[in-house]
Amino acid sequence: MNLISCLLLLLALSGCGAQSLTSGQNSTSATPTQINQMSQSTDPLMTNYPDAPEWTIAAWHQFTADGRYRLARKSDFDIPTDSVSDRYKKIDISDAISRPFVVVDANHDNRFKDLVVLVVDSSRADSAKFGIVIFNEPAKKNETSEPHWLYRDNDLSRTTLSPWSGGLTVRTYHDDGTYNACYVTWNSTGGYSCIP
Repeated sequence: MNLISCLLLLLALSGCGAQSLTSGQNSTSATPTQINQMSQSTDPLMTNYPDAPEWTIAAWHQFTADGRYRLARKSDFDIPTDSVSDRYKKIDISDAISRPFVVVDANHDNRFKDLVVLVVDSSRADSAKFGIVIFNEPAKKNETSEPHWLYRDNDLSRTTLSPWSGGLTVRTYHDDGTYNACYVTWNSTGGYSCIP
């Protein structure tokens, strides 16, 4: 829910005799912090990442503000889990598609809260509606983070993100339960690639 939607909701509630959002006051207006908390509680990414730093919240809300991109949902994926014989691998896949983002040091700069998200382009209905976007943790708290695309406009319906001690792998599963993996790297030109 974006800021405008929150404000419209608050205006509607105030017209219906709703209680004030701040205790002990007769006003029905909400503070910016309360509006931010309301939008966090309805955003699927923020719901699953409740201790997200402020820069992460700002970067994600800016990225999703126009409604084009959203966090991938479990129903977007088509991973052939029936062919996976290892029960622990099945659990890993289930967790990865239920929470299709990771917080990891993706660019290996010793800041460990880079946000990597599997997203869906809501304007598309075809299979190439997926992308993987990465927000690097800024050096200072008051700095912002721009999105870096690892993949964009791809069919990633059989793909998961898998963090490990050395960074991040991207796994793509096949019908027989096997998968290909590549390792996410940051290059000198300021972009990401995935090396098999």
